[in-house]
Amino acid sequence: MGKKKELLEKRNIDARIKLLLIIEQGLLSFFTGSNGLILIAFLLSAFTLLWFKQYSATSRFSAVFAVVFIISCLAPLLGATPFGMILGMLTYLILRMIPVLMLGSWLVNTTNISDFIASMEKMKLPFVIIIPLAVTLRFMPTIRAEFRNIKNTMKMRGIGLSFSSVIRHPLMTTEYVMVPLLMRSIKIADELSASALTRGLGSHKSRTSYHNIRLNTRDIAWAAGFTFLVVAVFIQSAQGVLPI
Repeated sequence: MGKKKELLEKRNIDARIKLLLIIEQGLLSFFTGSNGLILIAFLLSAFTLLWFKQYSATSRFSAVFAVVFIISCLAPLLGATPFGMILGMLTYLILRMIPVLMLGSWLVNTTNISDFIASMEKMKLPFVIIIPLAVTLRFMPTIRAEFRNIKNTMKMRGIGLSFSSVIRHPLMTTEYVMVPLLMRSIKIADELSASALTRGLGSHKSRTSYHNIRLNTRDIAWAAGFTFLVVAVFIQSAQGVLPI
């Protein structure tokens, strides 16, 4: 376990580079109208996750992407019917969100909150931007863990939580899942606020960092390589070499 963690830390890159990659992936995903380019965007995100040992996340996103991609290819067969138009619009949006969400999950799963805040301070960003980003980065994994705990508690009490049970008993789902999740969210928000004050985020004085936050050769190589691939895809698609 220690060797695996050490390997991930050696492969990890700066949070600023991760944000840059997410922005570039968003440009590539949402400024294209072809499924071929979306497939390329997905492969870039999948390669990134696999390189950083995010095998579970890669498999889940790949399964969802494959299903949605097949549906998007079959949607035109429905013609200009209302259902076909709605289905086409939904698959269009979901296909373009998945590559960005993949890199977003990579950012959340591989970034230490203290390093993230220190990296944002290096960029001279105001705290009105840093604090919401940091809270979001910390909030999502906590909510996921709370939902898993609620699900386990329901299983211990003989209450199953599945897609069919949600459809058949929506009120029960609201009572046993959403209510405790919302209550825990309020508690988590208070805890995050206290943590922010403890870290001195409310102070206007400059803060020191335990880690030496700086860009190294690995960070620059990832930024340059990913940027080159995104620009090359845009140029090739504009010239008609890639499917558009």
